[in-house]
Amino acid sequence: MALMAEYIKYINSKSFTNNTKEAYISDCNMFLNYVQELNIEFYDIDNILVIKYLNNLKMQKKANSTITRNLSSINNLLAFMYKKKIIKEPVVTEFEIPIKDRPVPVTLTVDEVDLLLNTQDLTTFKGLRDKAMLELMYACGVKVSELLSLSIYDLDLERRQMFLRKNKRKTRVIPIGKIALKYLTDYMDERKNYPKNKSDLVFFNLKGEKLTRQGFWKLIKEYSKEANIEKNINTYTLRHSFAIHLIENGADITAVQRILGHKNLVATAIYKDVIDNYKIKEVYENSHPRAK
Repeated sequence: MALMAEYIKYINSKSFTNNTKEAYISDCNMFLNYVQELNIEFYDIDNILVIKYLNNLKMQKKANSTITRNLSSINNLLAFMYKKKIIKEPVVTEFEIPIKDRPVPVTLTVDEVDLLLNTQDLTTFKGLRDKAMLELMYACGVKVSELLSLSIYDLDLERRQMFLRKNKRKTRVIPIGKIALKYLTDYMDERKNYPKNKSDLVFFNLKGEKLTRQGFWKLIKEYSKEANIEKNINTYTLRHSFAIHLIENGADITAVQRILGHKNLVATAIYKDVIDNYKIKEVYENSHPRAK
């Protein structure tokens, strides 16, 4: 298929990961085969056809993550087709993924976050490091992998911001709140004089080596136990809590999406759904005469 051959060249020129490229190509091949089976010309592809195809995937009981990825793949293909004037008008499809199949993230209340972030011993290097890490994670909503890979060159403390580089072309710039900035600055001052400091990583273990995800998971578990938090929290809990608290306080969901680095709003929308469900439950319990 000439179109796919040209599209593959286009995809290979982009700075996507190999897994992403393979997924896009596979998804688009299946979609175009579906279009041809219906004897529909490529220039007649529209939103209705895309939604019909995604509904077929849904009826086949494909995972929501698979349907979401296909939506992204197809939208990317159609943008390429519009650029090449194969289709006359841009086609960008939105398709709602049912929330029931998506895991509900474990989040902390603001009070629970305060408890968790006040258990570190700030008289020790480890305690100060852990305090700076957790404050930064909650302040910026970063993934644990991003946190542990953070370089000193990714920080601009004077401008209160950090840079997260997904690849050479894409960089997220995230503001750092005042409280996180204070403890991060204190930690960076101590970090300079730490005898085993031998890398450009912002955070490292007591041997001066890169922290592992397992090591981070252990310390957050220990602090949650010390803070008497009974929820089964994990390495993503502060990131989820960051998103929930922003949206609860009126933050625009598209801004939250960009800060979190989500490719589309589907992943971010789950936080809005969680908040809406909380509100519905609260209204019901406060309004229905037999709710309590």
